[in-house]
Amino acid sequence: MAAAAVFVFTGCTGTFGIVILDALASGIAVAAFPVTGPVDVITSDNFFF
Repeated sequence: MAAAAVFVFTGCTGTFGIVILDALASGIAVAAFPVTGPVDVITSDNFFF
């Protein structure tokens, strides 16, 4: 995953999204739908363009 520039999380259901945490921990930008799970993990502290 470290070779990726952006991780796209395509799940629309309320999953926890541990892979989002892995991507953020690796310093990779994450694109996800604003649903339960990603909304709880992606915050203003780790949101960037």
